[in-house]
Amino acid sequence: MNHMYTKKEYISIHSALYDIQRKILADGTVPNLEVVFEERDLFFSPPPEFRERKYTVNVYNWLSELNELRHHIYYEFILCLSYHEIAQKYEGAIRGSLRYIDRERYLRLLIYDLFSYREKLSFLVYELFNRDIGIDSTKKVTFHKVYKGISNIDVTSFCWLTENEIVKVRNLLEDICNHKGNRLFNELRHAYTHRSNPGIDAMTMRIHNYPIVPEQELEIYKTIAMNSGEDDWENLRLHVVSDKPSEVEVKFEEIFPDLIDYWRTLIGTIHTLITEVNIVGYQVNEVIFK
Repeated sequence: MNHMYTKKEYISIHSALYDIQRKILADGTVPNLEVVFEERDLFFSPPPEFRERKYTVNVYNWLSELNELRHHIYYEFILCLSYHEIAQKYEGAIRGSLRYIDRERYLRLLIYDLFSYREKLSFLVYELFNRDIGIDSTKKVTFHKVYKGISNIDVTSFCWLTENEIVKVRNLLEDICNHKGNRLFNELRHAYTHRSNPGIDAMTMRIHNYPIVPEQELEIYKTIAMNSGEDDWENLRLHVVSDKPSEVEVKFEEIFPDLIDYWRTLIGTIHTLITEVNIVGYQVNEVIFK
């Protein structure tokens, strides 16, 4: 499957890859968010008005961090989709390498970076609420803790945010939490990280289990053993083997639209925070969601 391309194959593949990438970019298949920030001095020091909400000064930094990661994710989507489409044009070992080496490389990066983007977004929200949403700051801050925290806050406790803005942030995180792509990419990420790889257009690793046969069934096995001349009939219980996939097996073309839509939800959340939450928006000169 790991095919070493000849020079002719390499040139052919990358020429076609360039054309496919240009088409994907022109079609706008992958959503994107372009953000132009207000310039901040390298040695910026928070002005006095930040004293009561000192941690909100970090919102700018998290926006910048998310914007950098957004660049990576955007091109990982494009490269992943490009290798998927170009693989259809080849046969045999070349198709296998394009699908299961090149496409898989960018899909794996994409899964990890989508998770990172969501977690960084939750840190932005955490800072937006001045770290005052009932989370122990000495322990791990996660998306689900932040979501739970802002679901139980007193909306009158944050003078720099209006009640409508707080409700808006709650609703945005709820949309992310309930998105169907959330379960899918978590399922894939857990498999890639902690277990065997998921099967993307392929069988995953097979697992053999040796279930213990219930006592009431042993008499049946005993009878079979006696009729077949088997002496050690109790070991027949170990002859019952189940072969099943170790992880989820899915079609790339079925999961990719959900990942795209999940990404659209994530960057749509940032776009809404910038355009509808004043303390976030004033740090940005221009934002384009497409």
